[in-house]
Amino acid sequence: MNLTNHPKGNLSPNWKGGRKAAQHRSDLKRKKQQRIRSRLRYQPHKLVALSHYSKGRPRCAYCGIDDIDVLCIDRIAGGDKRYWEQRKAQGELLFTADWLKENEYPEGYQILCYNCNHRKTIRNKEMRKYITEEGE
Repeated sequence: MNLTNHPKGNLSPNWKGGRKAAQHRSDLKRKKQQRIRSRLRYQPHKLVALSHYSKGRPRCAYCGIDDIDVLCIDRIAGGDKRYWEQRKAQGELLFTADWLKENEYPEGYQILCYNCNHRKTIRNKEMRKYITEEGE
């Protein structure tokens, strides 16, 4: 039995699955390279924005953690869907740090670590649910 064209055998270019697998690996490699380039381009802008909103050394406004890899820029008013739809309609879907720089670092943003940001999101949703139930 010739395993060259067999699905469980050698993934040669002659077998259709072999070409698909090779293309898939190539796509994954290209996407990884794009993520790295994007991160390298974004990192300096993020660091400036983190420093600005932390008023010096970047740190979480809630817990005080200062690991730059886990810090993010948070909109104090929350992730209002209408706000993001408006930015999308205006063609302003830039990285947040780029957008903040172009708009001269407006008020209404803070620096949080991912854990505190997630905790804030959960609490805000729970609070809205509680307020809705109270109003009935």
